[in-house]
Amino acid sequence: MNLHRMLDGYRLFYAGFIIVASAQTALLAHGHMAILGSVEILAALLFLFHRTRLLGTAALCLIFALAFALSIAAGEEWPLRMVFYAGTAIFLLLIDRWRETA
Repeated sequence: MNLHRMLDGYRLFYAGFIIVASAQTALLAHGHMAILGSVEILAALLFLFHRTRLLGTAALCLIFALAFALSIAAGEEWPLRMVFYAGTAIFLLLIDRWRETA
């Protein structure tokens, strides 16, 4: 298996994880968190396709930032996992951009 296939597989795994986690949020949460989970699913689907990957990455980063802020505003612990999720999306996007120019 070459590096490109591994990265494609990881992108699929990452988006799948975000979709499942967001579906849990959408189904179990109430109000704005349920809506946020639903929109996050759409963003993760956009992230999967090359033509919409930039839009999906931007949407995911905005959603993660909003979820981070809402969690802090609600007095919950700092959800540092959101920083990791956003960083992973950006990293995968940059790898794709690098791969196109190489």
